[in-house]
Amino acid sequence: MVKTTVWAFLAAATENLPGDHGWRTSLGLAMIPAIALTAGGIWLPETPNSLCERGHTERARRILCSIRGTQEVDAEFEDIQEAARIACEVPIKSFADPFPHPSVLVPGHLISDGVCPCCIQT
Repeated sequence: MVKTTVWAFLAAATENLPGDHGWRTSLGLAMIPAIALTAGGIWLPETPNSLCERGHTERARRILCSIRGTQEVDAEFEDIQEAARIACEVPIKSFADPFPHPSVLVPGHLISDGVCPCCIQT
């Protein structure tokens, strides 16, 4: 909600730029958070949960220790391994099913939320 309001104000502020630069400036400003999130995703380590689900338990334990800053992660690591074991037992629902999981619908909302300020100017 806050980001939509901020981008709406930015779109309104750039609407009257000389020439045909208003929508370009608004779109360019909307790219800044997208680039920051992409760059952050490249340098972030994989989660211990994901690594455990794929069988990389030693690497998962090393990353968990580095995140927590201590070697005392035995109880938490056992919980992660148990959750990974349960997650691997649950079948993955196909994207071709008639009613997709809500997690598939959320990115559509986020995309429309980011594009919304650019549409305000038209």
